[in-house]
Amino acid sequence: MQKRLLVPSLIFIALVVAVVGSLGAPLITSVSISYGVPLDVAQWTLTVALLTGAVATPILGRLGAGPNRRKVILYSLILIFSGSVLTVLPLTFVWLLIGRAAQGIGLSLTALMMGVARDQLNRKKAGTTIALLSVASTIGVGFGYPLAGLLTDLGGLRAAYGLGVVITGMALMMAWLTIPEAPAGRAAKVDIPGALMLVSGLFILLIVISERSLWDSYPVISPVLLIAILLLVLWVWYEKQAASPLIG
Repeated sequence: MQKRLLVPSLIFIALVVAVVGSLGAPLITSVSISYGVPLDVAQWTLTVALLTGAVATPILGRLGAGPNRRKVILYSLILIFSGSVLTVLPLTFVWLLIGRAAQGIGLSLTALMMGVARDQLNRKKAGTTIALLSVASTIGVGFGYPLAGLLTDLGGLRAAYGLGVVITGMALMMAWLTIPEAPAGRAAKVDIPGALMLVSGLFILLIVISERSLWDSYPVISPVLLIAILLLVLWVWYEKQAASPLIG
């Protein structure tokens, strides 16, 4: 039964994380009104998810290449589910951002689903499944936008974010039942210095890009932008020298 449900489970998880990741953009205006924050602040519900997704992808990809891939997937889905719960609870805007940051981890899971397909299926079926996973990610984003808008119109902001709770809970259950252990004999080491440089550089860069009000102070913003660029350049240089790079 586990083998029979593996492919549908992988595709469903890819759809879920794409839908959850897409919940930020169509809800920005509703978040601004509901939480009483400016639009440029509300847009961080999208930006923070993209940031955590960008950072989590190489880190989880490296962890998922080792012997603990099943645990990485399950723990990631637990974090995503917990973040989804935070977005629904009547808490402050900061907690909403924390929840969206946790949801953004899901953007990295599609690559892990592809790794599972490559290891557990024969070559022909693995190729077909990987292609379907790529399509599922695109469909999930396209499906999430109008669905989030519809749910917001029908039941308000909490209803739209409630969708994330339901489907991530289902994805977690599917993963628990169907995702097998990784093949034996593997090892994975995470490049901590590289991860810190990547996180810092991307975070600073996204703040500079997102906060347009900062551009009124060129003497302040110029060195900050330079620091972000230097960190990312340093990260690229370091990764080329590292024994176990995040991307390699």
